[in-house]
Amino acid sequence: MDVETLINTEKELEYCRKLYWPEFADAFMGIVDVDAINRAKQLTKSVKGIETLGHTPSSITVLAETDERLVACVGDAVIVKEDLLELKVPQMVTQNTSEETSIESLERFTSLTPVLVIPGHDASFKPPSSN
Repeated sequence: MDVETLINTEKELEYCRKLYWPEFADAFMGIVDVDAINRAKQLTKSVKGIETLGHTPSSITVLAETDERLVACVGDAVIVKEDLLELKVPQMVTQNTSEETSIESLERFTSLTPVLVIPGHDASFKPPSSN
């Protein structure tokens, strides 16, 4: 499978350098074209990336406008469904992100009332606000 687009934030490379080997991060990022997201970025007419810090200091959510309204691919900003429904801090928050920042991220994309949420480690679901 060929990867044509990699969506990431400016902070991710630095975070990878701290977690892993700087040489690995530099080698990987050196073979891809990088057009980083800084807070928010319109990627296509119907797809936007926004920062949703929480699990890592560089987490993002990809929002897609569909015929059925907004779909939010939230990744690890929401590990499992209950994290969002109960506005709980993901259990795997790093020491680099405060609990308050994590909750603010959840509130940021839920205020957009997505019709479908795709979490990082659970099945997709329709949040109560979409009904």
